[in-house]
Amino acid sequence: MYPITALSFIAVKVMQPMMGQSFIYSFYFIGWLLLSIFFIIKKDLNFINKHTLLFGSILGLLIPIVNGFVTNNWIWKSFSNNQFQIFFIDAFWLVLASTTLWIYFKLNKKNKNS
Repeated sequence: MYPITALSFIAVKVMQPMMGQSFIYSFYFIGWLLLSIFFIIKKDLNFINKHTLLFGSILGLLIPIVNGFVTNNWIWKSFSNNQFQIFFIDAFWLVLASTTLWIYFKLNKKNKNS
């Protein structure tokens, strides 16, 4: 769910003018279903963990960047304009994505040493 949630945040920001609630639901649940089917067929828990962490991290780091490009409301602008809710979402994704990317590299290092 981590990569599709991050991708959904990006899709909502990019497709905002031409979508409604049904787009969000369709995008999220159909994407989640397709990823679930792919990972079920793959049947490799190590592969699933590593790739969901990597893709989720990359997409999570892109969320504040996409938000800045689309709305011109960069994280430093939202903080200085007292838009703390927008700032918190961008900061949350930066911290979450950075943490999971660090975990991804720790897992890769551990697997190479084993």
